[in-house]
Parts: sequence; structure tokens; C-alpha cells
Amino acid sequence: MSAVGNSTSGSEDDVKRAIAPMEWTERHDILLCREILLTEPYRFKKGSVDKGKAWSTIAETLNCFQELKFKVTQRSVRERFSLIQIKFKTKNSKDERSSGTSTQTTELDELIEEITEKERAAEENRGSEENMRKLETDRAKAEEARKKAMERMSQTSKRLSDEEEDSRKNKRRRRSGNDTIEFLRERGQAERALKEKELEIKRIQIEEQAKAAQASQRQMTEMMQLMQQQQQQMQTMQTMLLQQQQQQCQALLALIESMKGKK
Repeated sequence: MSAVGNSTSGSEDDVKRAIAPMEWTERHDILLCREILLTEPYRFKKGSVDKGKAWSTIAETLNCFQELKFKVTQRSVRERFSLIQIKFKTKNSKDERSSGTSTQTTELDELIEEITEKERAAEENRGSEENMRKLETDRAKAEEARKKAMERMSQTSKRLSDEEEDSRKNKRRRRSGNDTIEFLRERGQAERALKEKELEIKRIQIEEQAKAAQASQRQMTEMMQLMQQQQQQMQTMQTMLLQQQQQQCQALLALIESMKGKK
């Protein structure tokens, strides 16, 4: 009975250990961040299939580690990184509001900061690509509208010409060979009608040309705005990199000073 009881108790302990949740340590977090930098899930759009596959790859790789045990899923690694990233941002915000005292940067801090910067850069690049695709779509639509307008104008011109030809034929049939006054009157009316139709065609042409010019101007304006946004983004990134370098230099100087003090 004792042997059976011990065997049953051992089996229960094994089951509890198998289903027990994994306890995250800083070492686990460091390995997680390293895999994120290698797999780069932030390259893909949020909620996409490719992004989900990237997180699944990270989870599978971590579960294969021998030196440090992992028991994770796609969802658990994604939620864990979101948690430590929030903690990192909160810590940085508190440091910025402090009196300027520098805190020691850990390897985990550096990894999270690098991932955060690459996430931001990937998001900005996606925004630029989407703007360019929208601009190309608008340009194609404007060109299609211009072609349709030219086709309508050509059809209108042909229809007016056919109507004028039919009118002349009908008038010739109605005109008497000896009625000169009636002939001159009808010819004057036909000429006025022809001039009015020519003016209508010219008006349509001018309107279509004006629409095409406005579409071209709007496209140029959007292109210029997009280029300005990209330049501003580049300047912002350069400023952030410069600030990071200055912070690292200050931290290094502070470390050297503290080492001198200890001597």
C-alpha cells in the first residue's frame, strides 16, 4: 500500500510540474529579446499572418533551449515582451523626470531599447510605403478619368458632326431650286448652329484640360508633402541617435569618475 501510495503521489507531482506555469527571470527575458531581434516580427503589419508566424517561430526556438528551460507559446512570448517593454518605458519616463541622476543600463534595457527603435522605424517605413501606393493609385485613377473624358469628347464631336450632316441633307431635300432667299436663310441658321457646336466642343476641351491640370498639380503637392514628411522623419531619427550617443557618453564619463573616486 505504501509503495502504491508513493507511486501515485509521484505521478501527481510529475503532472503538477508539467502543467505549472513557467517562471520568467531576467535571463529568460534576455534570450527572448535576442530572438526577437533575430526574427524581427516588427517587420510585419499588426494582426497579419506573417507576424503571427514570426512569434510562433520565436516560441518554438525558445522551447528548444537546453541551458535554460522555456515552456512558452506564441501568445505568451508576445504578452511577455509587451509587459517588459511597458516596464522599460515607465522606467525611462521616471528617469527623465528625475533630477538628472544616471541609472545603470542593463543588457536587457539595451535590447528592449533597440527593439523599440526598430519597431518605430518599421512602422514609419510602412506608413511611407502606404502613402506611395495611395499616390500611385490616385495617379492611375486620374489618368483613367482623363482617357474616359477624351473618349466622351471624341464621341460628342462625332455626334455633332453627324447631326450637322443629317441637317444639311434634310435642308437640301426641302430646299426649292428657285427659292434663293429661303436657301440663304437656312444656310445662315446652319452656320450659326455649327459655330455654337464648335464653341461647345472647345468649352468641353478647356474643362477637361483644366481638370487634368488640377489633378497633376494635386499629385505634385502630395509628392512634395510626402518628401517633406520623410525628411522630417530622418531628422527625428538622427536627433534621437545623437541623444542616445550623448547619454552613453555621459554614462561612461560618470562610470570613469566613480572608478576614480574609488581609487
